[in-house]
Amino acid sequence: MERTFTAPDVDGLTEVVEFLSGELKAGDVVCFIGEMGAGKTTLIGKLLRNWGITAPVDSPTFALVNEFERTDGVPLYHFDFYRLNNATEALQIGLEDYLNANAICLMEWPQIVMPWLPDELWMVHINEQNGGREIRVERTRREEQ
Repeated sequence: MERTFTAPDVDGLTEVVEFLSGELKAGDVVCFIGEMGAGKTTLIGKLLRNWGITAPVDSPTFALVNEFERTDGVPLYHFDFYRLNNATEALQIGLEDYLNANAICLMEWPQIVMPWLPDELWMVHINEQNGGREIRVERTRREEQ
């Protein structure tokens, strides 16, 4: 399954947020791919807001993970692996436990931990173009990446 969305700016992400909100379920891993400033954290923040999260949503660049809970009780984990030197650091914070927690895991900069991710996952590619965004969302198999 693949869908492509366009947004004139980072505030125009409603359609992709509504799509992801309706598709994602407990146990899903979502990898957000895009250059620095492409809107990964903004998109994740809007998604969390859509699920009823009222706490501040910041990139967990230094903490590596922020934990939330959807209004229906599904745990939500927001990871940012940008500052990792190697995948061992992610394992030291309990990545495997998070992945096995029947939660929705939202990951920025997931490339370094790809070998530990489940075979089935969601990929969200964000490309900035003249201030706008093209967002390609696909449910795929890890080995296809």
